[in-house]
Amino acid sequence: MAAELIVRQTPRSLTAGEPNDALTQIVGDQFADLAGVFASRSEFQSKFSSSELLDNAQQIHAAGLSLNMLCQTYSEARLREIIENGTSLRRLFLKPDGRYIAEREREEGYPKGRLSALTAMNLMILQERVYERLSPEAQARCEIGVYDEPIRFNVLLLDAQLCVAQPYLPDVRGVDSPTLLIRKRRLSGGLYAIFDQIFRTLWERRLDHD
Repeated sequence: MAAELIVRQTPRSLTAGEPNDALTQIVGDQFADLAGVFASRSEFQSKFSSSELLDNAQQIHAAGLSLNMLCQTYSEARLREIIENGTSLRRLFLKPDGRYIAEREREEGYPKGRLSALTAMNLMILQERVYERLSPEAQARCEIGVYDEPIRFNVLLLDAQLCVAQPYLPDVRGVDSPTLLIRKRRLSGGLYAIFDQIFRTLWERRLDHD
């Protein structure tokens, strides 16, 4: 599973619980969930493909803008296959015709409607090419929603133990923003719990998409 992949590729100082100096111990105590930091999403994706992350996941929760990593870089056929085999999926997109996607277009310097069109296309892919081709039983495990709120993070949560989180920064495209790799290591608290709560709150306030 994805978490096992992270363990294999994470430096020993992050996984073995044996800090080698006082600073490492302090940082480890405060940010024990942090398994990796990447300068950009593209750098992260050069280390971990969407297939490596998703192929064996049993639960996938994602919230962001257009969710390109899930809709553009992962096979539609494979996504249908894993859902049919028992994977549950919840995805939250920034509302394509909403106020806050228009604000993000201005912030990133895109022409009006550019991000809206991309997000609408990704929603269509998920609805028509994935959801509608699933069996009724599998459709119950594939949930889609939208939200119209200020976008602060792109969050991917896998199997209630692994998180990929990326902030949306002023004047910086999402693909160029720093990316955090977080692995849950405690029952309560920690970085994983923060991003899990972000997703849960957005999901509770979600809107139905047309």
